[in-house]
Amino acid sequence: MAQDPSVDLGELEEKIQTVLGHKLTQTLAEIKAIQRVTQEIVSTERDIRRTSGIAADLEAEMLASSNDSLRPQLHMERDRVARLDRIRNALLSDLSELVSALEASSPAQGVS
Repeated sequence: MAQDPSVDLGELEEKIQTVLGHKLTQTLAEIKAIQRVTQEIVSTERDIRRTSGIAADLEAEMLASSNDSLRPQLHMERDRVARLDRIRNALLSDLSELVSALEASSPAQGVS
């Protein structure tokens, strides 16, 4: 096989290294973003459970004591649960988009 004098092996190797470095950097950045969003989801779900527990305790206390003075606090906690739930849903959507971007930037062959 004859060598093409216009092809410089060193230049090709440098281009390959540059492209691979760029792709690796991009993939690592995408993975870090996925990790951050996943951590935020876990934290938000923990806050939802905690706040739901507070709301349940307030509701039980209100029913047991017929104390309506706790109603504003109960509504505040329920509103917070609803707000946290919206945040969690937005984060789940963000996570889905990040995963799709990762899949698009590095299609896996033979993986389903």
